[in-house]
Amino acid sequence: MKVIYDNKSQIVGDTGENNFVKACLKQGWDKPKPSGEKQNKYEHWDFQLSNGSKVDVKGCKRLNRHDNESRSDIIYIEFVGIAGYKGWVYGESDIIAFETESKFVLISTKRLQKISRKLISREFTRTPKLYKSYCRSSRPLERVGLLHIDDILKEDHYILKK
Repeated sequence: MKVIYDNKSQIVGDTGENNFVKACLKQGWDKPKPSGEKQNKYEHWDFQLSNGSKVDVKGCKRLNRHDNESRSDIIYIEFVGIAGYKGWVYGESDIIAFETESKFVLISTKRLQKISRKLISREFTRTPKLYKSYCRSSRPLERVGLLHIDDILKEDHYILKK
């Protein structure tokens, strides 16, 4: 029997969110207010900071679902989700926080939209490749792309240490 789904991606996401809260508290910030289920799923944000900014936290992703190790040097950008609706890069967050081993790299969602459209080709591939659009054959409505963390670090960003 072929395994269709594993929960590794969910665990990575939950762990990243927990690590984000810990990093905020370590920095001396107020505890971020978690979003509700509707905000998380449809508006694509996880926390609201005390200044009102909405943050979508992205844990380290595996390049492929069958990989055991996560990679913090590669960033997935979701333009269109699996159901054909707007992806998280077009959600209602103000900031995207990408987790690495030692920190979170925070970037404005609008800035990320701009560089993603500039750097990721509309040319589709069936395997994940840097700067190419990608959709899994089992998810034909989906559209994601891959950036390198250095692409974010070249832009105006903020580092939140763990």
